Amino acid sequence: MLAIKNNILYKKISFIVKKHSLRTRDIIFIVGKPRSGTTWLLSLLENHTDCLGITPSMLEIETIRPTKETGLFARNLSDEEIIHKINLLPKNKKMVEKTPSHLFYIDKIKEILPQSKIILIKRNSLDVIYSMIQPNEFWSNSPKNISEATALYNKFSKAESNYLKYIDYTINYEDLWNNTETELTRLMDYLEIDTNQIPKLIKKTKDGKNLPDTLKKVFRTGTPGQHNFNKKEINYIKHRIS
Repeated sequence: MLAIKNNILYKKISFIVKKHSLRTRDIIFIVGKPRSGTTWLLSLLENHTDCLGITPSMLEIETIRPTKETGLFARNLSDEEIIHKINLLPKNKKMVEKTPSHLFYIDKIKEILPQSKIILIKRNSLDVIYSMIQPNEFWSNSPKNISEATALYNKFSKAESNYLKYIDYTINYEDLWNNTETELTRLMDYLEIDTNQIPKLIKKTKDGKNLPDTLKKVFRTGTPGQHNFNKKEINYIKHRIS
């Protein structure tokens, strides 16, 4: 009986120690509406020699899609399980994670990782909704029409408003597209990442606009204003988005 109690006490103490050890970890979390540029921003940051993009395999969890989102906080894991998995990550790099739906779990992220940095990327609503309804083999439950896409857009908008106080930095997709070097410099200055590598980062990602070969069928060029909605569809969307 005493051995059982000691074992329970040991586990409790071990959990407290592990949780406390995360209080100084400044992991970067990229969030935003689906198709708003989260994968592109991750690609820019993870190619820096001081950074490392977090993958599901690093956390010993199942890979959902090739865009690297881990969904760590959206998998109904206990705090203890989440903390254990975060402690698997290297400590000699600035870790960067990208899961759009983590927008709904920012409070939990900040509770476990108070020094984490939440980076929100925002994009023109029409472009986001248009991109949502394009064929996507890696997103099986993607919106199939404008109505579904608008509903999903509003769901994410509500989360942005609800958790606004937890968001550390907001970057606009259009600004990043048009002035990649300037916007990336501002962001990396904020994150205390060496900016000398920015020209190389942009070149490595082909001006920050192209993605790996495995994703070329899914992600279009991403040019701002790419949507092809007619006036009736635009009015429908504008009257329904929040």
